[in-house]
Amino acid sequence: MGPATVVGTATLGATCGPWLRAVIRRYVAAADGSGRRGRLGPSAGSVEAGTAAVFAALAIRVDSAPLLAALCWFALAGVALAAVDVAEGRLPDALTGTAGGGLLVGLVVVAVVRDQEHALYRALLAALGLFAGYLALALVSPASLGFGDCKLAAGLGAALGWFSWPVVFAGTLVAFGLAGGFGLCLVALGRVGRRDPIPFGPFMLLGALVAVLVG
Repeated sequence: MGPATVVGTATLGATCGPWLRAVIRRYVAAADGSGRRGRLGPSAGSVEAGTAAVFAALAIRVDSAPLLAALCWFALAGVALAAVDVAEGRLPDALTGTAGGGLLVGLVVVAVVRDQEHALYRALLAALGLFAGYLALALVSPASLGFGDCKLAAGLGAALGWFSWPVVFAGTLVAFGLAGGFGLCLVALGRVGRRDPIPFGPFMLLGALVAVLVG
């Protein structure tokens, strides 16, 4: 995409920030000094800046407006999912379903408009494959991965699979590599124990973004 499209897409992402912050607040709860439960969200400007940066990066990488729209929709929900997972250690079904469902509709439209049914079939196979792989890992080690991670994996598999199988593998490997490195750093600093879980959703999303941009 051209510079004007990149700037416009980034501006759109920043504009969505206040609405996205409200969505995040629905799922992020914290106790105040009186012990009552209140609704909190990310620090001021972080959602807007993060969404704008992701939108801009996707606009630089993607050369199709319909595909860019589908990926930005998934990224919008992804920012909310990452924020909730960091704060609460969970990936709400409503957000993973909205992300994956919107992405699937967008990919179907792109496949029809641009005659790319082969890419759509690969995306669907990648979604099923990544979901099955994460589900197997979650059954083996439920303390490390949850069912929310599996459902997010399905959406990420579709997004990565649209590009190629190497992008699917790269996104998965980068996610585990980033999570492993981050976990080791926390253990070395004494912030967590070796068996303490860390939110994996943000690393899944970041790994997928890296794979799409580089791949």
